[in-house]
Amino acid sequence: MRQTLRALQTLLLTTLLCTSARAQIGLHPPEVDWQQIVTDEGNVIYPKGYEVRAQRVANLMHAVYENHRQTVGDKLYEFDLVLQTPNTTINGYVGLAPFRSEFFLTPPQQPNLLSNTDWVDLLTIHEFRHVQQFSNERRGLTMLWSVLFGQPGWALGGLGTPNWYSEGDAVVMETALTHAGRARTPAFSAGLRALLDEDIVYSYRRARNNSLKRFIPDHYRYGYNTIAYGREQFGAEAWTKALQKSGAWSGLLYAFSNRLKKETGLGTKKMYRAATEDLRARQERDLAERGPFVEGLPVESALKAVTNYTYPQVDDRGRLLALRSGYQHTPHLVEIDRKAGKEQEIIPIGIQRESYVHVRGGSVTWMENRNDPRYTNQGYSDVFVYDFAEEKKVRLSTNQKYFSPSLSFDESKIVAVEENELTGVLQLVVLEVADQEGVIATIPIDANSAALPKFSLDGQTIYYYEKTFAGTAIVAVVPTPAAIGGAVAGARKVVKEPSFEPLGNLDVSAGGKIIYTSGRDGIDNVYSLDPATGAVDQLTNVRIGAEYASVTANDELYYTESTSRGMHLRYLEKVMAQTPRPAGPNVYERPAALEEEVFDLTDNVPERAYESQDIHDNLSGIRLHTWSFAGSALEPGIGLIASNALNTTVLAATGTYNFNEERPRFALSAAYGGAYPVLSVGLGYAERNFVTSDLTDGLALVLNNLSQVELNVNASVPYNWTAGEYSFAVIPAVGLTGYVLSDESRTSLPNSFVGGQTTIAAQVLKRRARQQVHSRLGATVSTDFRRTLSGDNLGQALQFFSRLWLPGIGRTHGVRLDFAYRSESSERPYQYVDNFQYARGYDVDFVDNAYRVSANYEFPLLHPDIGLLGIWYLQRIRLNAFIDHGAYNLVLFEPQNMTSAGGEIYFDQVWLNAGSGSLGFQWAHILADTDIQGNRSGDTVFQFIIGQRF
Repeated sequence: MRQTLRALQTLLLTTLLCTSARAQIGLHPPEVDWQQIVTDEGNVIYPKGYEVRAQRVANLMHAVYENHRQTVGDKLYEFDLVLQTPNTTINGYVGLAPFRSEFFLTPPQQPNLLSNTDWVDLLTIHEFRHVQQFSNERRGLTMLWSVLFGQPGWALGGLGTPNWYSEGDAVVMETALTHAGRARTPAFSAGLRALLDEDIVYSYRRARNNSLKRFIPDHYRYGYNTIAYGREQFGAEAWTKALQKSGAWSGLLYAFSNRLKKETGLGTKKMYRAATEDLRARQERDLAERGPFVEGLPVESALKAVTNYTYPQVDDRGRLLALRSGYQHTPHLVEIDRKAGKEQEIIPIGIQRESYVHVRGGSVTWMENRNDPRYTNQGYSDVFVYDFAEEKKVRLSTNQKYFSPSLSFDESKIVAVEENELTGVLQLVVLEVADQEGVIATIPIDANSAALPKFSLDGQTIYYYEKTFAGTAIVAVVPTPAAIGGAVAGARKVVKEPSFEPLGNLDVSAGGKIIYTSGRDGIDNVYSLDPATGAVDQLTNVRIGAEYASVTANDELYYTESTSRGMHLRYLEKVMAQTPRPAGPNVYERPAALEEEVFDLTDNVPERAYESQDIHDNLSGIRLHTWSFAGSALEPGIGLIASNALNTTVLAATGTYNFNEERPRFALSAAYGGAYPVLSVGLGYAERNFVTSDLTDGLALVLNNLSQVELNVNASVPYNWTAGEYSFAVIPAVGLTGYVLSDESRTSLPNSFVGGQTTIAAQVLKRRARQQVHSRLGATVSTDFRRTLSGDNLGQALQFFSRLWLPGIGRTHGVRLDFAYRSESSERPYQYVDNFQYARGYDVDFVDNAYRVSANYEFPLLHPDIGLLGIWYLQRIRLNAFIDHGAYNLVLFEPQNMTSAGGEIYFDQVWLNAGSGSLGFQWAHILADTDIQGNRSGDTVFQFIIGQRF
């Protein structure tokens, strides 16, 4: 019953809290001087020196709320927006518990990744739309839940709104209110259009919840298409009413779909199907008018799983190379036999903010993520180069912000974009390949951002994308001579005027022409630009979209195009120039759907000057946001949580119940992450129930029931960083706890004493591909030592755990080897809480010491991708075979062996189309002799599992 109750409690916690995960505190570098702009729409928090863009963000939010809220609602709740300049992640988000948003302000290099709109403008419009959505969902039952449970209850209310609506609606706004936006970017919809071109239309359930096996476009793509179709056919008001009714949970189940059906006659499934079929018909008509096609022959892939090939380039040996990644493969540079499809891995490419490699001659260069281990919001991007002949990888920069490096034709130099939003630096940096850390020159750029620099054939000119509020231009700069490492001026020439046409990868051919992709006519095609004359030729006319193009010295053209099995390579044996087709919208955009709100907001930003003020990283902006369920499966309960705007201070009050000891616990705590160590203090009250041994007259077991008040002080230093394909973590911590005890049953414990705790946890994990059950190489080690420090040695406990991850036979299989040890004498009068994991199938209540060795072999069995009534969706079934062996000691008894073997079956699923998790069953057969605690030889123990306990 205890295990069943614990499982049910965990399921409840998982369901309620799946959208409100807690973030680690204290991630900001201390040198950042934070400022704040307080507005009616929200509090904009930014680093000093970034005020001009912060003012624009504040004015954009004001303009969006004042003039573009009719299709979402009038409600708006106060929130904090943190503009993160040190972090190089390409992202932004709005979350609850607390209600806050973060923008990571270093823009992407690939223009077609998130459209040709200025990065910060796009983030502001898109993410502020989410703020409006959250605010207008808070009504009816969602309002009630938020009153009862705080912001986790608010998040629970949002489960009624499909995620495809939330993201699709935000893409509608970023497209309607700018010159670009993702819906006007053909690369954004290429995967969806590729499926339709192959007559693949996935069911609503699969489109809603995606797959670990099949390529299914995400909810952004399906969401925009469905919403745009609905707006086009029925107007925008239907979506507004559906959002508000789903937030209120009007009619409880399927409120969004039911309201949509009332307004349009179509529920969510039929609306999705109608929108998808309509897009297929539009595409068929469009393709019929586009011929004749100029397309490359396919480069066949021998891999069956979804695999993406990008940046195809030919080296000096004539080998076709590409960056490969996929559902069963982590990113590698590979050599491909274009006829047989056979591949040979050359070198793994480390963790990147966005995929990128550049091959020239006998070398390849790329960038990899790095970060400050303590302050992980301080991100870096460093340059690496690999020589094919010498098989040698060299790091050319350390803790810099260098992006999209590319080699000169003679392979002696590399040019990259250096962009540091915190310091305001935007420049091209030229590196000497033969000299590590050798900076030849830096070329300042006066623009919002720059991307994808490439050397000319003679190495004297650098071409790059330059983005301003007027659009993106292709610019040529000829650096003037300078001292080594010096900043230089450059003779600057615009070779392609700024525009908002959807641009893609940029390269320079062996013939000296600029090769780039553009979606100007509704589909991405390859173009060549003569920098001397400005003449533009179209090189392809494809069905879906040609990306990442390169042209060889023999005029061969390689590119990649979306298919139902990923992005696959194509090649034309001879480039044939064509007159560019007329420009026009793509079939996915549906301009008529935007007519109610289309407005060039980014050209008409208000210029109100908001007052700036200092904000401190301790208690400034602290708010109570959570009064809800808390704790863990072992010790569930309820809690109150408050935190500040910069997430450096967290205050909490909790009440929990320990299932092992069957007693309650109450605690107050405060944590501060603004110092180098994360500091915390706590005051707690607990009722304890544990067993000790008395050897006065043989062995007697003593049941201790007592009450304890504890005051603790703790310090930890969390280190987290990445290097190459691996992520690392080391977290040392120390703490002191004072105990005050009271209970008549206590016979050998003093009224008070002090205890100390020292822990250290370390982990290294190789990244894994989508289908892999866990990392194929890694290790975890943790040690926890606790001891009373005053009086006699009243209590002492040591616990050690280690795990080794290894590859299995198949690419998606994995091996896990565990060793765990625990020591705590039952003769000591004070016993620490026992959370040791004994051999599976065993129920052990008390020991003096124990160890366990486990071997696991885990692999995926099926990927069903089936669902039920929009409540439950099954993505994968996994099997794990195990054998556990160990022993435990108890005073006056011989060592007791523990050996069991069995299996576990896990069902990886999605609940309510929002919360991912695993449920499973475990059967463990006891192989050792019957022990003194009643674990009988030959018994088979079954257990229901939530999550993955081992």
